[in-house]
Amino acid sequence: MAIPKRPSATNFPAVPKTTTAPAPKTEQTVDGWDDCKRGHFIGLHGTGGAGKSTLAAMLPGRTLFIDLEGSLKIIRPKLEAMGLLANIAPKFLKYDSKAPAAAWNDLISFLSSDVAKGYDNIVIDSFTRAQEWAAQNCIESIPGDSATIRKSLEQWMYGKGAQLVFDKFAPIYPLIDDICDAGANVLAIAHSEPTRFTNADGGDYWQNQPRLVQGEKGKAPGRSTFLEKTDHLLYLAADVSVEKGKAKGGMTRTLYTGGIATMMAKSRTVQGCAFEVPNWDESNAALFDWSQIIH
Repeated sequence: MAIPKRPSATNFPAVPKTTTAPAPKTEQTVDGWDDCKRGHFIGLHGTGGAGKSTLAAMLPGRTLFIDLEGSLKIIRPKLEAMGLLANIAPKFLKYDSKAPAAAWNDLISFLSSDVAKGYDNIVIDSFTRAQEWAAQNCIESIPGDSATIRKSLEQWMYGKGAQLVFDKFAPIYPLIDDICDAGANVLAIAHSEPTRFTNADGGDYWQNQPRLVQGEKGKAPGRSTFLEKTDHLLYLAADVSVEKGKAKGGMTRTLYTGGIATMMAKSRTVQGCAFEVPNWDESNAALFDWSQIIH
């Protein structure tokens, strides 16, 4: 059997050559100092009753106060007596037990909207409650296996529950960056709790830290991320002294801007300062001067 000859290339039409146009080069420029006006991201933590919400309401300018805990209505008479109500626009977001996953979605949707524009300050009261909503959203929206109905984060083994909450909560930070880039300050209030601090240089010790999720061995670093992301992480202390195991204290308060062994704090503008915060009530309208820190 004769082997057929290979057809000549001339029997096939020529394939036109294609050339890929080089991608246009983006001109890189250097930003000028006049183009970098940015608001401050402030974290404020302290024990319950220290006056965090009242202190936040003293921020200068027009403030949008996002109340997740219902505290704003309770302290309204105090704020009115201090002449602060005119500067505050309240936004009350509530947790609905019939739709447990919705509260977190509502908060993210609100921060993503244009409603926050036009204010000098945005207060979130509180970050701790917001993370609780994110945790509940995880429980309600992330399915378990066929034999498990998730009712608690502890049902995710090997610390995975904390990681799920951290991942769910993380998208709030880019939204805060957008608000700060637009020139407004964001103040996030967090509750505080004594936490065992792992000290690489020596013995561990107890420190007052924001009550946010923090997994072991570097996993789910909620508190660490809060410390890193904020321009200022301030600690508000109701002053007490301890003598022979008994605590004594008046009504004085101190705002710390630098971390020490007993509290987590930092500031990008003032280092290691402790500011005396004036006492306030319906008869005393003394306000804290935020320009000492935000300038």
